Amino acid sequence: MRIKDSYNYASPQYSRLYEPSRAVSKAYGEGNKWLDQLKEYVYIVQGMPNLSRLIHENAHKQLEYLDEFGDVLHQRHLMQFYPTVEELALEDEVSDVDGVFNLLIRTFDHIQEALMSFRNAANQANLLPLALKTEELMVKNSNDYTVFLELWARWDTDGGSKTSFDGLCEEYLEGKED
Repeated sequence: MRIKDSYNYASPQYSRLYEPSRAVSKAYGEGNKWLDQLKEYVYIVQGMPNLSRLIHENAHKQLEYLDEFGDVLHQRHLMQFYPTVEELALEDEVSDVDGVFNLLIRTFDHIQEALMSFRNAANQANLLPLALKTEELMVKNSNDYTVFLELWARWDTDGGSKTSFDGLCEEYLEGKED
């Protein structure tokens, strides 16, 4: 028997991972593309360069996580696919800073749902190591979620001054560099 005969999505053990793996890759691709598009809106329309930079940094993290997810699949010699990501109709999604945070949180929720689906499929296939590595990605996603949720709470409670809030984002960025 050859490796390709057993370690592929046609195999009964791995077939249940096919759709969830595609969903995770697509969710990370959407996270990257949507956050990159969102940082443009925040920078150009809202005039908040530091919040834009935070969003942009997180957009690039999505690609790192996408690669890490590929490594999870490669533990069982499974191929990673990269489904097409549709363009976001940003004008339908965002009209103010609250809308920015709402879209950020919805994006992280979407990624988390895809990761949970893959983790559940891996558990059902008795592939605990893959499920556990997926949980590590879930924790990273949750940490990113928390940062933006906390920033949104500050935006809500500090009176909505773009200049002051963007200064807070600058302090956050400087704190990350230490």
